[in-house]
Amino acid sequence: MTPLVEAVTVVVWRHRDALRVSPAEREFLLARRSPDLNFMPGFHVFPGGKCEESDAIRTDSKSDWVSQASNALSFARLPDPWGKKSLSTILTAALREIHEECNLNLVEYGDASSVKSLSVWRTPKESSRRFDTLFLSIRVSESATIKCDGKEIVDAFWLTSDEAILLNNSGEIFLAPPTRATLEDIDGLLAPLEDEYDVPLYEPIRTLRESSVYIDLSQSTPPDNDPYRIGLEYQSHGCFVSVLSKG
Repeated sequence: MTPLVEAVTVVVWRHRDALRVSPAEREFLLARRSPDLNFMPGFHVFPGGKCEESDAIRTDSKSDWVSQASNALSFARLPDPWGKKSLSTILTAALREIHEECNLNLVEYGDASSVKSLSVWRTPKESSRRFDTLFLSIRVSESATIKCDGKEIVDAFWLTSDEAILLNNSGEIFLAPPTRATLEDIDGLLAPLEDEYDVPLYEPIRTLRESSVYIDLSQSTPPDNDPYRIGLEYQSHGCFVSVLSKG
């Protein structure tokens, strides 16, 4: 079995108009992965990447921001192994990855108090590369600027969740299954919480193969008996088709 690699994905969002702050006006930063990559080539995702050993020991001027963001994350009950990791290490990895891929300085443009843990996604056991990915979210200033690294990320832009899903359905962009699932549930995921909460874990429990397309059956907590289907348009690309069964 291929071992899991820990990674952090960041759902970076802003208000399209600072004077209109309704959920429908939220824009999300989507990045297009290089078509030359081995994993998810050409797909549109939230930026992020794998954690590095140096993230646990790196100390710099970001410490005040990391401390404030760690306090915001302290209400989340993360599934293991994330529950055993230092929040400052997780945040340092997030800051580094966003800067490397999109040249976006979250310390300068990001609201540390808005940081939230959304979910954890694990790739199927049958995958040649497996990731255990923590999804975080953060609000940034409307003045935040981005610039792709041109290596892993070849394009990046801001879209509302409705716009992204519409473009995905029309075949103009291709959202990775976890990205689309997150966008579909984003209003609930970003809703403010006053108490501690459990972070959902999405992990395939078995895989079926039908016409070279994998169907992943996943289970998450807290329970929700309403299964939903994503990713059917990926069949022509030979990619994963996810059927997520909550509960």
